[in-house]
Amino acid sequence: MITEFVDWDPGSGFIVKVYNPTSQTIDLSNYYFHYFTNGNAFFQSSVQLSGTIASNQTVIIANNHTGTMGCNYDIVLTSITAGTNENDGIAITLGPAATNIQNSTFVDMINCFGTDVAPKINGTTRALLHKKIVRDSDNCIRYTSIDGTSFNSWPSSNSVNVQGWTVGPVMCLNASNTFNPFNVQNTVNLSFCQGGSVLINGKVITAAGIYRDTLPSFNKCDSIVVYNVTVDNLKQKSANANICDGDSIFLEGMYRKVSGSYKDTIEVTNGCDTLLTTQLNVLPIARTSETINKCDGQSVVVNGQTYSADAVIIDTLQTSHGCDSIHVSTIKFSSSIVINENYTLCEGESVIVNGNNYTSDADFKYVKSSATGCDTTVNVMVHVVRIDATFKWQSSIGDFRMVSFQANDLSGVNYLWDFGDSTSSTDINPTHTFLPGRYTVTLKLIGENGCEFESTQLVEVLETTNDLFVPNVFTPNGDYVNDYFELTFAAPFELHVSIFNRWGQLIYESNDCYFKWNGEYKGEAVQTGTYVYIISGKFNRKGTLTLLR
Repeated sequence: MITEFVDWDPGSGFIVKVYNPTSQTIDLSNYYFHYFTNGNAFFQSSVQLSGTIASNQTVIIANNHTGTMGCNYDIVLTSITAGTNENDGIAITLGPAATNIQNSTFVDMINCFGTDVAPKINGTTRALLHKKIVRDSDNCIRYTSIDGTSFNSWPSSNSVNVQGWTVGPVMCLNASNTFNPFNVQNTVNLSFCQGGSVLINGKVITAAGIYRDTLPSFNKCDSIVVYNVTVDNLKQKSANANICDGDSIFLEGMYRKVSGSYKDTIEVTNGCDTLLTTQLNVLPIARTSETINKCDGQSVVVNGQTYSADAVIIDTLQTSHGCDSIHVSTIKFSSSIVINENYTLCEGESVIVNGNNYTSDADFKYVKSSATGCDTTVNVMVHVVRIDATFKWQSSIGDFRMVSFQANDLSGVNYLWDFGDSTSSTDINPTHTFLPGRYTVTLKLIGENGCEFESTQLVEVLETTNDLFVPNVFTPNGDYVNDYFELTFAAPFELHVSIFNRWGQLIYESNDCYFKWNGEYKGEAVQTGTYVYIISGKFNRKGTLTLLR
């Protein structure tokens, strides 16, 4: 609702303060702000609002005025540049204005839409001209009617005096809220004894606190009555009562034989009753027992006697309350426990034993407590399965297409060869016939405990003894695949090979046709890049070699 309005002078500015009297945050984008003049039956300007107003908070709205007001605003209506005179007004609607404006859902307004009226407010004529009006705290009327005569409509006549507003000089509006829509009529003090109740606002009240009842008003703000309710506690007393098992005592309206807390109300003529709480203890005469666990080699003293072996001791005891009971003590001696834990891991796996992480073979023991309290010795054996999955290969001298493979480790359980030409073998050391070409051969070796190991090599199958294969790239990264720069040929031959870096520096040479360069110079890995090789002898080759890591 609108609680304050200012028509600024000089200039063409106006300022409006809007208040949220509800308990919920209001989304302003659901509302529209309208400006009307001179009794016209249409809105001069309309703007959809934005933002939110929290419960019991305000927002200050101003037009896009000329002149200087020097005030702070929350929302500026940039499309409304004209100000108001005494016969102009503003309105807020829920949703946009209807085609027939009179059917719009008005929320509140200043002045009566569609009438050329300069209203008289609280005895001040032309009260909307260069004045500030402030809604009185007992004025809860939202002006939603435009008929000019209803209690919730501004008048359609200059002579009707509008009540519920205070007229004052022009000044800025601040964010604080002085509008209090609730008029507390009086405070009533009520009290009753614990367990009683009182009826307030149609509800039965049984707890102390502050309660409110609203007295509705027709055209004023509702009044409320504040009830300050206090509850006088019952007087509290407590007592203990002991009986032997099988006896009884009259408590809480009947004879009781079970331990517990029982409440009795002692009525009095004046004041609140006294609540007596009796803690009843039923002392047992039945058999009680205990088990004493000890480890071999220990001893225990019961009733002054020392025991070092299993025993059952029966005692008749008399309590200070005169209730006898039989107590049975069972003594048990337990021997130490030894258990074995064996772990088989694949290389790269780990196991946590006694809070420690193990990734390699280990043989140790540790001690832990058991349910009996005696120590348990745990013997631990950790075995890591390691198998070398690398292999050798060699072409047959008589037929270069026939290649023999030999696994370097014969301890595997299963061998699976993939020859790279859609064929495979499960032999340990297979022989395979290829077509001339280059193949990626993989050996997958399954060892103990299902552990899998794998290695891959590039196999070049030549067609004749005059064939020589020189690779143009290799990757010396230790993954067993293409780790060396080496030649593929059908039969040994004499050669000299030289390798140079991009600055022409000789970094490797050999006279062995079976040479393998690992990408190092003087024991240090060379950089990734392109290198030049020169081969002379039976075969003369010159080219570039790419080294990748």
